[in-house]
Amino acid sequence: MSMQITISVPAPLRNCCAGASELSLQTETLRTMLEELELRYPTLHRSICEETGAVR
Repeated sequence: MSMQITISVPAPLRNCCAGASELSLQTETLRTMLEELELRYPTLHRSICEETGAVR
């Protein structure tokens, strides 16, 4: 079952996603959301996740 997730991006991280204050992703799990985030916004992903993929 897929769901729409809206992510609020704090001001200091907006330069990682073209200035967006919110991102909307269609996903099934938190893990797939993080994978999609890594594909679309790798710099943002590196800011919120460790090298292992764990959330900071």
